[in-house]
Amino acid sequence: MPSIAVEIVHFKVKPGTNEQEFLKASADMMQELGKLSGFIDRELLKGDNGQWTDMVHWKSMENALKATDDVMKLPLCLAYFGFIDDTSFQMMHFTQSQKYP
Repeated sequence: MPSIAVEIVHFKVKPGTNEQEFLKASADMMQELGKLSGFIDRELLKGDNGQWTDMVHWKSMENALKATDDVMKLPLCLAYFGFIDDTSFQMMHFTQSQKYP
């Protein structure tokens, strides 16, 4: 049985970004992201220093890596990515080792 994959993306938004517009784009993106094979759930986290973290759970690493390519063809995902400062973008993938209640 494949292990759950966790995709973690750290980033800052581009200077001058309207946070409400960014959050709307984030919510809109779920129309496409949620339909991708293996999608489980997603959290968007905000730090005090302008840092954001997007955390997505996938049914397998194969699903996570395929989604990395697939989202680059989806208009609502691309609109969301347009708010991200590319110089701050860092993506990592992990395999869930243990989960605690």
